[in-house]
Amino acid sequence: MAGKVCNVGCGVRISLNEVLAALRKISGKALQAKYEPPREGDIRDSQADISRARKFLGYEPQVGFEQGLQITFDWYRNSQAKAAAKEAATQEAAEARDPGAKESAAKDVIS
Repeated sequence: MAGKVCNVGCGVRISLNEVLAALRKISGKALQAKYEPPREGDIRDSQADISRARKFLGYEPQVGFEQGLQITFDWYRNSQAKAAAKEAATQEAAEARDPGAKESAAKDVIS
């Protein structure tokens, strides 16, 4: 298996319109498609061939596409929330160490 590449996926073809519909449902946002003429080099149809992963790794998809997208979306949202909380805590700690730093920075912006 050394030096070989394996695709992993859900084993079925998913169109971009289906991806968009799933993202609308998951995110709760009214996402809109923007259809334009194909660009040179665009791939019209593709599907990950997972046969090598099945053969050499015993891989079998454990979740469907939409469930996997939901898991990924939730992970991303949670990681962004954790990063924002960490940044806020770092800022609060810096302000606690030097209460005048925030006022000084505000004055610099105004000047």
